[in-house]
Amino acid sequence: MSTGDGPVRMERHGAVRVLTLDDGKLNVLGAEMLGSLLREVRSAEADPETRCLLLTGRSGSFSAGLDLAVLGSGGSAARELLLAMGELLLALYESPLRVVAASTGHAVAAGAMLLLVSDRRLGAEGPFRIGFSEVARGMPLPRLPVLLARDRLLPTALPGLTTLGRLVSPVEAARIGFLDVVADPADLLDAALAEAAALAEIDTDAYHETLGHLRESTLEALRADLVRLRGGAGS
Repeated sequence: MSTGDGPVRMERHGAVRVLTLDDGKLNVLGAEMLGSLLREVRSAEADPETRCLLLTGRSGSFSAGLDLAVLGSGGSAARELLLAMGELLLALYESPLRVVAASTGHAVAAGAMLLLVSDRRLGAEGPFRIGFSEVARGMPLPRLPVLLARDRLLPTALPGLTTLGRLVSPVEAARIGFLDVVADPADLLDAALAEAAALAEIDTDAYHETLGHLRESTLEALRADLVRLRGGAGS
């Protein structure tokens, strides 16, 4: 079963829901795509038949990150976009659903953040770049991605990946923690579906409680950041 005619398409594969990001270009995360993704996550959580989410993108691009035109404009539109991204990341990171990412190409800035909040991450082999580009573009990297990076990435790689804005290949991304597996692009989705089906067999209560212990301090900090963002968005 497949639904959705916007930038996010949903397909059911047994206990797995596949969410495909496709804006026809680089999968820039604007308000429409972020809203669609969050609605799909909430819908999946409310469905007792769904146990795992699989996030993927279009060929060559998992996601190029947030809409820079909106961020550059500043003001309430930029704050609302950051808030929407933060709410999506928190929803995925604390979800009782298992989350698998199949990165089909470049995963930059907010695209890399989606990898960090996924339980298992598979990436397509190829000339793709993964990581945080913010500092290299003259923008500070917000606290939220830094918290996620500390949770998931090799500690010795953190300075280069954050303060220096270093982007890495899929093979290097697997070594430092952005990815778990690098696969041939032709095999990526099948491999990710197999991973998702295996994760769907894990007991939900045991998974979610253990995940809460593992991520407790980071989740508390993420929630506090969102409270601050909401206050700013309302000003």
